Amino acid sequence: MKKRYSTNKAGYTLIEMLYYGAILAIVVNLAAGAFISSSRLFAYSTKALDRMQVLDEIGRDFAATVRKSSGVSEGVMNYRSGSDQVVLEVGDEYIVFGRLGDKPQLNRLVIAEEDGDYQVKAIESYRRELEDIEFIYDASPTNARLVSLSLVPGNDGRKNKAVPQKFSAAIRGR
Repeated sequence: MKKRYSTNKAGYTLIEMLYYGAILAIVVNLAAGAFISSSRLFAYSTKALDRMQVLDEIGRDFAATVRKSSGVSEGVMNYRSGSDQVVLEVGDEYIVFGRLGDKPQLNRLVIAEEDGDYQVKAIESYRRELEDIEFIYDASPTNARLVSLSLVPGNDGRKNKAVPQKFSAAIRGR
């Protein structure tokens, strides 16, 4: 008996399968590269947005406190107004903006007098490392009408240098 060969081409040849596999590998490689790039961009933009939000929060809190204050005090307890911190009188409380010790963060302390003694009622540390903090007054600290906060954010390991930020507010309580 003779063997019959079928001419029916119902399947794919090996060359066709290799061709389709190569195209699929190229498409998957491009898609993975785009996904990784977009993930890195998202992470970077999220960190940048977080840094900006913290700086905005510092500026809003500082300006609101200065506007509410009746003036800059020479100091209370161990805290003195100068270029590295400011002591503001707000009603019967004192609010201190500045660094605490060696921590590279801006802090906000609320100090009140209780039973003839001054007590720290609240401490808030802003969650952003800073390279430099400076307070600038339009006159001597106790006669100041305009108080400015100039700070240089830490660069968080980034290659580019951080841009200094400046916040100013006028004392309205006098």
